[in-house]
Order: sequence, then C-alpha cells, then structure tokens
Amino acid sequence: MAPGRSPERGSSSSRSASDEEQPLVTVVRAELVRGHRPVVVSEVPVYIGLKDRDGRQFEDKGNCQHVQYRWLRGPVVKPCFYHPHKQSMIKDVAKTHLCYCSKECFLKGYNTIPKTQWGTKDDDDVDKEMLAEWVEVATTRSYCPSKEDIDRPLRLQITPLTKGGIKSEKDGMTITTGTVIPTPQEARCRRTLTNQRGQIHADWLNKQFKVMNWNVLADLYANESVYPYCEKWALSWTWRKHLIMKELKSMAVDIITLQEVQKDAYDEWFRPQLLDAGYEGVFQQKKRDPIFHRGKYTAEGCATFYKTTRFRRVDKQVIDYDRETSTEIRNTGDDQRCQNLFWKEISL
Repeated sequence: MAPGRSPERGSSSSRSASDEEQPLVTVVRAELVRGHRPVVVSEVPVYIGLKDRDGRQFEDKGNCQHVQYRWLRGPVVKPCFYHPHKQSMIKDVAKTHLCYCSKECFLKGYNTIPKTQWGTKDDDDVDKEMLAEWVEVATTRSYCPSKEDIDRPLRLQITPLTKGGIKSEKDGMTITTGTVIPTPQEARCRRTLTNQRGQIHADWLNKQFKVMNWNVLADLYANESVYPYCEKWALSWTWRKHLIMKELKSMAVDIITLQEVQKDAYDEWFRPQLLDAGYEGVFQQKKRDPIFHRGKYTAEGCATFYKTTRFRRVDKQVIDYDRETSTEIRNTGDDQRCQNLFWKEISL
C-alpha cells in the first residue's frame, strides 16, 4: 500500500508547490483610457483588467491586494519647436539643435529658422539625462503628475503577486505614456446677467439669487470623431471633471442647473463634491435607452443643485417634451416636425 501511494503523495506535493508559484490573478488588459499625454495635477486615466484563477474577469480600481503597481518617471523628451503641446520625434543635431514632432516640421526648421533662434549643442549633463534610468515616483494604482514630470514620459508597471507575495513578472504588463504637459492656462470670461438698473447695493443683493446653467458635455459624447480638433487628454473626463467643479464652486451661485450629466458622474462626482460645498441636488435621466460606455451601461440627463442655506426642496417636476407636444404637433400633419422633435428630451 505504501509504495503504491507514494507517487500520489509526491504528485500532490508537486501540484501544491506549483500553485504557490502561480499568481492569484493575471493581467489581461492594461491601457490608457484616453490619449497618451498626461497633464500636471490631472490623474492619468488607466484601465486595468484582471482575471482570477476561477476565470472571472474584473476591473481593478485599486482594491485588489494581489497586484503591485509601480509608476516610473523617464528622461526629458523636449517638445516640438513649432508645436509645444506635441512630443518631439526628431532632433536636429547637425544645424539647429532643436526638436520637431514630424518630418515636415524638421524640414521647415532646418531651412527657415534664423540662427538667432537655434539651440545649443547639448552639454554632458543633458546627454547623461537622456540616458538616465527610469526613476520610481509612486507605488499606487493612480498617479497625478507633478511639475517635476513635465516633458518626461511615465511608465506604469503592473505585476501580479503569488500567494506568498512574490512578484510574477511574466504575468504582468507595462504601459508607457507620452510626455507630461503643463496645466493649460484658463481663459474664461463670465458675464453675469441682472435686471438691476443703476447702482447695485447690499440691500438689493440680499433679495436676489444667482442661477448658473451649463451643458457639461457627457463623457458619452466626448470622443475624437465628434471633436477631431481637440487634444485627446482635454476630452478625458478625469481631466474635465476637476475643471468643471472648480468653475462651479468659483461662481458661488445659489442654483446650478446642468445638462448632459451622466448618472454615474452625478452619483460619484457632482453630488458628493457639491454636497461638501453646501448644495443639495436632484437628477432626472433622459427617456432614452442606456448606452454601453467604458464597461457599463449608463445614460445622461439633467441635474439641479441648490444652496441649502437659501432654499429647500418642496417638490420635483419633470417635463417630458415629447408627451407635452405630441398631440399638438401630430394634429398639424407635419411628419418632418414630429421626427425632428421626438428626441426623448426632458427638463427638470
């Protein structure tokens, strides 16, 4: 009996040792959500898809304990001379000593840039910098670039761990971004409309309230095919949501009305952020079918927020434009007007 069982025990021990060496999860997908140009103080949008031993696939948002993240900062890559927002691909080391993003820019610079605008030959320190190793800057899933990262690419290493906490490099993935660009300067000019004529005084202001209306452009519709003239990073929701919230809070209004607010953005961003600023809100989804977007079904609608120090909610009324006008328009017999009108729009 003993000799016959010996191979079974040995086989079981071998399988057990093999299981210990295998990672608890594997990386099946890792990519930048939108674009390859990180921006200072804006979280780099990444999607990480994992698969466990049971074959279940899921997105890791930083909660998985069986994977290790590591952000690295690379050497300086200078921007294009003609397009400062674009990463250079060519460097003229013979004449102008400048960097360019394309062959066209290189030829234009080589033939037309006056000598007074030429660069200087790289000194030894810069040469060493170009060959420098990548430096670790964070060990978290998310990372917001700093000013020190400007003109440098970033690299995210995703490494699964075994049951004993040992790294499994062969089952991991790596993402490399384009170079980090500075935060763009804001250029905004808002004009407040008022019915007051003459001088505005404190007594009059105390009896008034301020309303702000804004179509924030749902992430559902912010794609390169619709906005080909816009940089990819500028369309990213992780970048826009911070600017939108900064704008909303800076206006210090009493009532905020927003359009094209996605349901998930309302729950996860607008409502908690504005709640901290003293606002309560209500949301109404449009009467359209949800759209599959970034791994889930979602829809957009209208949101209204009000300062709790000045207002309280008494009721909520939704206006369905299709229903309100259907009878009147159909009675005209104008099929084209009916087709143009019925877009399942609502107001709150």
